[in-house]
Amino acid sequence: MDGLKMRTKQRPNSGKPELVFVFRDGLSEGQILMAKLEELEAIKEGFQEYYGQSQKLPPFVMVLATKRHNRRFYSSNHENVLPGTVVSQGIARLGATEFYMQSAFPIQGTAKLTDYEVIENEAKLSVNDIQAFTHGMCYTHQIVSSAVSLPEPVYLAHELAKRGRNNLICYRYLI
Repeated sequence: MDGLKMRTKQRPNSGKPELVFVFRDGLSEGQILMAKLEELEAIKEGFQEYYGQSQKLPPFVMVLATKRHNRRFYSSNHENVLPGTVVSQGIARLGATEFYMQSAFPIQGTAKLTDYEVIENEAKLSVNDIQAFTHGMCYTHQIVSSAVSLPEPVYLAHELAKRGRNNLICYRYLI
């Protein structure tokens, strides 16, 4: 809710968001339902608390991004696939809206495409729209101008968690 307050303060004339897009990482297959039923609902409750019960919430789209899989994809000449490649036909799990995307250029070794699963799509966006938005989010890194392998919010969350872990380890040694 603090993020919504800060957004309202910094952009007083912008109104409420028309769409909320949530990226999530670090879930196993058995935790997906929990993310949808508990985490997404908690986010919606925060929006509802901020905007009030009389306000209709914007539609939510929640996408799970993970690189924890064992699938490898190659082009027809047995080389890494090019950045921007999306694989979605014939590979997704039954009943899942799932696709694999190579966003960044692989610097070394075999490219490992990121696995994306659409957990919630209240906006009824097409899979192509979700893929295009997700690919665009991989180009919003603030340090490098090229794409990163995960959408920037997920990548940044990883970096902040790593920094917090390192700080905690240093703090333990100081005590």
